[in-house]
Amino acid sequence: TTYHFCVVNDVTLCCGIPLEFISTDENFNYPNLDQKIMISGKFEKYDELGNIYYHVVADEILILEDEQ
Repeated sequence: TTYHFCVVNDVTLCCGIPLEFISTDENFNYPNLDQKIMISGKFEKYDELGNIYYHVVADEILILEDEQ
């Protein structure tokens, strides 16, 4: 199983929270490491081997241009 995560930073960029996400598009090419993305979808709970986890089921994942 492959898991995909993004890091959600707070406004001061001091603290990042990992957030798992999956795409509803079976043919989606997931972004490369360090690419900035924007995700929209539903935050859902799921059970895996008796453990509860949360992830975003993304309807849309946009790869953003670098801000330079």
